[in-house]
Amino acid sequence: MGKRRGAAASAPNTTDADLTKLRSRFRAGDIPRVILLYGEDDFRRSELARRLPQWIVPRKQLEMGAVVLEGREATPSDILGQVESNALPFLDVERRVVLVRDTPLLGEKSPKGAASLIERIEKGLPSHVTLILESPVDAPKGSLYEACKKTGIELAFPKSTKPGDATEFVRDRFRYAGIQIDADALGTLIGLAPADTGLLNSEVRKLISFVGDRDRVTVEDVRRLVSRTKEAIVFDLTDAIGERDVERALSTLHDLVHHGHGGVGVVALLASRLRLLLVACALIERGAVPATLLRITRYGDAFRTGWREVAKSLKPLMPEDRAANLAAQHDFVAFKTLREATHFTAAEVARGLQLAAEADLALKSTTSASESDILGNLVINLCHPSVRLPVAYGGDAE
Repeated sequence: MGKRRGAAASAPNTTDADLTKLRSRFRAGDIPRVILLYGEDDFRRSELARRLPQWIVPRKQLEMGAVVLEGREATPSDILGQVESNALPFLDVERRVVLVRDTPLLGEKSPKGAASLIERIEKGLPSHVTLILESPVDAPKGSLYEACKKTGIELAFPKSTKPGDATEFVRDRFRYAGIQIDADALGTLIGLAPADTGLLNSEVRKLISFVGDRDRVTVEDVRRLVSRTKEAIVFDLTDAIGERDVERALSTLHDLVHHGHGGVGVVALLASRLRLLLVACALIERGAVPATLLRITRYGDAFRTGWREVAKSLKPLMPEDRAANLAAQHDFVAFKTLREATHFTAAEVARGLQLAAEADLALKSTTSASESDILGNLVINLCHPSVRLPVAYGGDAE
């Protein structure tokens, strides 16, 4: 969760489980004098900054016991002034919190005018005062940071980069609400929703309200309520192409365009998906993915357990480009990709990438063909490998 007394590096990602333990510590009276709260995950960081004073100061004393400063305006002298003004217990307030929101000071090597504040922190703040410094920096540094971490704790919320981070975030939110979410529903939610904790939290709250007393979220609930990202629509498009369903593929293509994505962007999304599919097809054709894994038709523990073991052995075979590295994707993305890959050969996907490159050139070139014609022909060509409609630039294709 956090590091005390001279930690050599910033704290690891703080989880909801860490926060549950922290709150128990607070209730037992073990409250640190300084709390550093930082990271680029704005939603989780800001949410905790709002809650921390409520965990430390008794509810009836919050109005008098919590001071909030805007970090972009508050100087080190302003912060010190608030700390010193609370040097003696004030009226009947048991605890005091000075919260500095969105401060840039933790990202500065030698914050101007901070010497006195640093000296006070090193000396030790009054036992009933807690200073909370909240900052959007992902890697804090400098003299103020070094002084704070020696006497306080660090709570870090970096932007999520690991596939499992979003899964744990969502699972923790449902667990806290006393709601169960089915494994395939969880995978579908992660696949459909944006990889942003604020937006994910919004979708979770929506689902919790929807299921009500049922206390269980199913995959049907997720598909009914969750807003689809452009990546999720591309999944549907390649699904339809793999099943050679031209009507559904063209309808899904229309959805992508309707969501405000221009032709060049649509082709780029499709090409990125095809590159991942090409890797999956190549692995399947060389027998690197067990047939038992490919026969699993529902996303759940059986696939996750089997895939994670396989993914470890596949890492040396993966391309350096993370977007095309199947082993680096979320388990649900790997599941969908492997399922789709069974409908293609590596040669068909390679041909699809060539067609996408030609369509990209057509969209960027002077041509009488419309964007919809170019995209439509691309999708039809992908659905039917034996068909070769004109690519629509500079004359007919070969």
